[in-house]
Amino acid sequence: MLKALLAIGAERREQALKACAQGVGSCPACATGPLYLEHDILLSPHRSEGYGLSIREALAHGLYALATGYGGNMDFMDHPRARILPFKLVPAKPKGGQSSCWAEPDLEQGAEILRSLAREIRGGI
Repeated sequence: MLKALLAIGAERREQALKACAQGVGSCPACATGPLYLEHDILLSPHRSEGYGLSIREALAHGLYALATGYGGNMDFMDHPRARILPFKLVPAKPKGGQSSCWAEPDLEQGAEILRSLAREIRGGI
């Protein structure tokens, strides 16, 4: 069975790191090494991404990464284990600011890429 890890947004990651620093609750963000080693692939079907730290970390730990082809993560998505999730630009819903666009990941195509990766990782399963 393919074990996938879903990337959490930067805001939730920041909250988890603050909680860890304060000794509040469990903090998987502080123990990412073992977490990555328990999985085969990181999924990041994002609408926008600043840098893509979790994607970069996953690739560094030897995981495959399937991430939307939009945002700062494109600086390193030429990695042999990186797979780009197609998207289309759609209007973002602004909160009192200028209108803008963000990426809407193609989840059907993402499912096909995952099936292909599963066959590749598991040797044809």
